Amino acid sequence: MATNDCSHGDVMAVGVEGTGAYGSELARFLRANRVTVVDVDRPDRRARRANGKSDPVDAYAAATAVLSGRAGGTPKTRDGIVEAIRSLRVVRRSAIKSRTQTINQIRTLRSRCLSVRDRRVSAGRG
Repeated sequence: MATNDCSHGDVMAVGVEGTGAYGSELARFLRANRVTVVDVDRPDRRARRANGKSDPVDAYAAATAVLSGRAGGTPKTRDGIVEAIRSLRVVRRSAIKSRTQTINQIRTLRSRCLSVRDRRVSAGRG
């Protein structure tokens, strides 16, 4: 990828949309290869609806925004203490969700067992 970009001339900077989510790995790769990464905002929804969705048009708009200086966002590095805390919070949230699901399953099973027992007792088979 890096050699392909260089075949068109000197790479001054690369504009990446969504460096905090789906573009984070691309931004990390580019930074590791000493390429300046600029976080580009999503295109205006109204303009996109009027012109239609087009990846080449979006890429051209991102490049224009970087070169003109309109896009100057510095992407998050997604490492260090903040990323470690974010990872721990994700794991904690998942553990709480699993715990809640387990408690709900146990309650459901308990109520079913009690209702089966009550039916058996009332039928005289208990």
